[in-house]
Amino acid sequence: MIATYGAKATISISVDGYGDYHDLYRVYRTNEKSKRTLPVISNNKSDSGNAHHPKGSWSVINKNIEILRRNGIVPYINAMVGPKTSKGLPDLARWMFGNGMIGTIHVVRNLEDSWASGSHRKAQYGAYCDQLEEDFEKMFQELEHERYQINLPRWMEVAELYFDNPAPDICCGIGTDHIVIKHDGTLASCPMTVHEQTVIPTEDLFLSAKETFKASPDDRGSEECLSCQWFKVCASGCPVANQRIRGHAFMQSPLCSFWKYVIPRYVVFYGTKLLQAKKNDMTAIWSGVEAK
Repeated sequence: MIATYGAKATISISVDGYGDYHDLYRVYRTNEKSKRTLPVISNNKSDSGNAHHPKGSWSVINKNIEILRRNGIVPYINAMVGPKTSKGLPDLARWMFGNGMIGTIHVVRNLEDSWASGSHRKAQYGAYCDQLEEDFEKMFQELEHERYQINLPRWMEVAELYFDNPAPDICCGIGTDHIVIKHDGTLASCPMTVHEQTVIPTEDLFLSAKETFKASPDDRGSEECLSCQWFKVCASGCPVANQRIRGHAFMQSPLCSFWKYVIPRYVVFYGTKLLQAKKNDMTAIWSGVEAK
């Protein structure tokens, strides 16, 4: 993916964590008929395109990123972290920001690759939120070392959260300024719904787009979010995930307890890096004065 920021352009690359964590999900497809994986582009002679199991793609992605960096291109990293990969957040952060890269951290919303709902999910999501809090805290503590110079908030974002301006009534462009057009010409509300029910467009494209997502933030399933001090940062989270898990698009997110941890923690982290930047700037100024 090529994204533009102002007058500059960069390449966005998605990863599912660092190293082995990434390889849990991002594997090469296996041809079931021949039991051969698709060819692997790699300089490693031990790599084989004829393995009988899916091959992880981290080594190739990492090499390609290094090629970009050597040629003066700083890739934008879209990093997914979830139940099986959040433990690797500190390593992921060291790799990203220790190498001067920038990116967004996306939190996986479904558990065990399932969107199943039910009362038992409350306890499961509670444990998941606790795990995320523990792993994000380790990441923040790592990045609070002065050796990391991060231009916040743009260089490190947490998906769905608004830290530089108040969020609208929804956390993303779904239902407002975002639409997905599939290869067959049908429309979907967002990338999370492309494999579900889609809409065949008519001559009225605006009406067709509206049909992909009928839920409205004016019809909230809970008033709890509106009274929360952090509502204008998360806007109750992803409406698609809320619909699948809680039965209503606009209500308290199943990740709510994690959001309530990570939002103020990010603010503290932001302030810490600002103070470090000011300190380093003053140190540089005084060093220049002493040199004279």
